[in-house]
Amino acid sequence: MFDPATGALLERLENPDAHADDSFGETVVGTDDWIAVGLDSGDNGPGLQRGRVDLFETRTGAHVRTIRSPTADRSFISFGKAVAISGDLLFVGAPNMRVGTASRAGMVFVYDIVSGTLLRSMDSAFDSRAESFGRTLKSVNYGLLVGSSFSHPSGDTVGAVFLYGSDGTRLRTFEDPDPAHGDFFGFSIDTVGDAILVGAPEANGRGAAYLLDSSTGALLHAFRRPPGSLTFGGFGLQVAALGDDVVIADPGITSRLRIRDLRDAG
Repeated sequence: MFDPATGALLERLENPDAHADDSFGETVVGTDDWIAVGLDSGDNGPGLQRGRVDLFETRTGAHVRTIRSPTADRSFISFGKAVAISGDLLFVGAPNMRVGTASRAGMVFVYDIVSGTLLRSMDSAFDSRAESFGRTLKSVNYGLLVGSSFSHPSGDTVGAVFLYGSDGTRLRTFEDPDPAHGDFFGFSIDTVGDAILVGAPEANGRGAAYLLDSSTGALLHAFRRPPGSLTFGGFGLQVAALGDDVVIADPGITSRLRIRDLRDAG
């Protein structure tokens, strides 16, 4: 942990159960009270890459507990690929987990962050293989956004984003405004005010990011890679809000686009 004003190192969180190729710190989310570190390829045993989440106290940096997949299916399930915290709830994505007969369909597990007790699990509405449900998670004040970058009602690998209420009820599905096979819509998610920003890094072979109305799912603006730049996919690999602007990551380039100016311009 670093001081944002000075850049000074404040605390170093150590891997409490280190194995080769753990990738400790691959996914990190924090609040004033908790820091959750996911390592989806870690916790290796013979022939295993199960993944886990380590929980730390923010104030002291002390390791509180390790959370592992509650299911028997623990090999290469990417448990901990995404993590999110909302109040006393910890959400953990396992996008490669089998659901019924659907391989790599994905699940999200919800824990009481204080006790570590598993409260419930969630899976996709589409019940098909290789959906990567739980690939990305974003906690919002009205629920949880779950990215499922291979999901689509038609069964094609377009991608979708699901909104869940605090009780685990599915409230809404956000779909790709310009759907095509392999768009990876939902690969990255953030919120900008009352809108949702979703990355689709393979859309049209180049990538895109879409600003959607959180109430209706209506498209507010489509962001594309600037003309004359790279001709392969990746634009929208990561997205983030920065005040009234958005930051859209691209291989070798980071594009900062003003939402307010673009929306006013139509």
